[in-house]
Amino acid sequence: MHVNPVCAGGSCTAKGSYFTDDGEVLNNTGLVNGYDFELTSTDRTKLVLNVTRNLKALSGYINKNDELETVRIYNAQTLTFNSAWNVTVNFMNGTDVQVNDASYDTNWDAIEFDINQTAWPDNIELWKINSITFTKK
Repeated sequence: MHVNPVCAGGSCTAKGSYFTDDGEVLNNTGLVNGYDFELTSTDRTKLVLNVTRNLKALSGYINKNDELETVRIYNAQTLTFNSAWNVTVNFMNGTDVQVNDASYDTNWDAIEFDINQTAWPDNIELWKINSITFTKK
């Protein structure tokens, strides 16, 4: 996932939508997941990426496109995000799990969180989460 926030004063925001289907059937009724994403920050020390699932496939899961592997938040140096961050996933069942750190990648000028660089056993299943919180160290 690529995020390019806009900031004014201490507040930052970014919004986007994502839809996934199986890519095989023409009548995709009940076979589509749709997600709205909103990144917010009020003081640039905590970033919250809210996930809202607005279209729900009957099975819950379509394919690997319903999983999140990497998040990059761009323009990090200008926005003073260029440091290390703790990353916590808030699941719909009410549990919060600190999965690992995000770090500043100078090549991308981005905060990068890659689930494959963690002890987490698999990608993050988008249909099971409320939000991902980045807290500056």
